[in-house]
Amino acid sequence: MTICDVPVKQQATIARLCPSLDSAVAQRLEEMGFAENALITCIRRTPFNGPIVYQVGDCVYSLEPAIAKRIYIA
Repeated sequence: MTICDVPVKQQATIARLCPSLDSAVAQRLEEMGFAENALITCIRRTPFNGPIVYQVGDCVYSLEPAIAKRIYIA
């Protein structure tokens, strides 16, 4: 499962990032807090397969589903 599968208002723990993810993208995601063992909350889903809004710690970010599908949860 990935963070793309987390329902709105639910939490999940990140297990790992996809190994085939571009290293610059993976590094930026980890800087944002999308790292192993981080707790995320799905805040909102936008219509028409648009960005998904997540809370990581005190910060809120939106990710494209293509990126969210490459962040695995435990």
